[in-house]
Amino acid sequence: MSGTNPQTQSWLDPLRSSLDHEKARSCLLGAHGSTAACALTLLTDTQQSGSVRSGPWVVVTESDESAERLFNDLCFFHELTGRPVDGLAWFPEWETLPYEATAPHVGLIAHRMTTLHRLLTDPPTMLVTSITAAMHRLIPRSTFEQAIFRFETAATFERDSLTTNLLRLGYRRVSVVEIPGEFSIRGGIVDIFSTAYANPLRVEFLGDQVESIRLFDPATQTSIMKLKEGWVLPAREFIRPAEASDATTPIQADAEWRGPDLYHSLDTLFDYLIGVPTLAFDQPETLKQACDTAWGKIDDGYLRHVDRDASNPYPSPERLFLDLERDAGANRRVVDPRLGTAGSSEFFVDSDFFISCSNTGQHRTRGAWHSLQPNSQHLGRTPE
Repeated sequence: MSGTNPQTQSWLDPLRSSLDHEKARSCLLGAHGSTAACALTLLTDTQQSGSVRSGPWVVVTESDESAERLFNDLCFFHELTGRPVDGLAWFPEWETLPYEATAPHVGLIAHRMTTLHRLLTDPPTMLVTSITAAMHRLIPRSTFEQAIFRFETAATFERDSLTTNLLRLGYRRVSVVEIPGEFSIRGGIVDIFSTAYANPLRVEFLGDQVESIRLFDPATQTSIMKLKEGWVLPAREFIRPAEASDATTPIQADAEWRGPDLYHSLDTLFDYLIGVPTLAFDQPETLKQACDTAWGKIDDGYLRHVDRDASNPYPSPERLFLDLERDAGANRRVVDPRLGTAGSSEFFVDSDFFISCSNTGQHRTRGAWHSLQPNSQHLGRTPE
């Protein structure tokens, strides 16, 4: 099934009309289950309905599970209407407790790094994430952009720096690559299980010139496909300066929690966006509760570890996570209660635009959820 029925499109005309105004105060009622994903799919179908504000859409849900579910629903409705799903992206959480001395799973790191890279190079039209993932501060965008690199067929690459670059990005040298974050070098053949791909890269060199780039099956070692270029993204969210004395030493399991001690400041997910986003809040009251719960876990984790190593303490929570008072005081754009983005001196703009699962007239939640930037629109569903 491709395209959409004109009557289906007209169902959203009032909402679409409101989105065309910067100070819209509207609500779509009765959005139960996957209806929200259907509505978001239709609202962003510019070929059918014309432009509904430029820039990406960012959908924030209460948990990683609800974000993945909404992402899958969006993929379903995009396919149903004949639209490509490559315009969708999902940014997951670490799934580790705050201040837990365990490295995030490399599969999650791979998903997160691939999404950040897409935001910078091939921005999706819609990004889905959870409130916890959005609260968590990230590697500075400039550090990320400067550290990643790529191979190109027939181009030269300074092989002397290759090992150093890989170790800086958190890769481990092994004899045979099996999982993301590993690499091996055998003469002129370099195997790298880059976090940018579902399969490892095999780069063949002749001196410093790249002869070929392939994806291969790590189980059978057989080639899958040839590539013209191959990207290498971080395997850990902790990138040390190239000139640092410990730049090539193994990264500690808890290194991500010490990011604020390495960088002058951390960025947010919103700092990686290109263009002013339209934010969609999935059940704002539930989001607020989820945010409060997350901050309770963050505070508990910090207090559990604060006295373990007084000589090398973990950074305080507000340096790792977005905080309402601190961000507002720094003239940051804020999504209540702790979520923010940089770049605007105007904040605490009431978010009056919601997709509500309620059929009552109580679609306004003024004062319960503050938001964002003056030029963005807001969507949300009230709790079921």
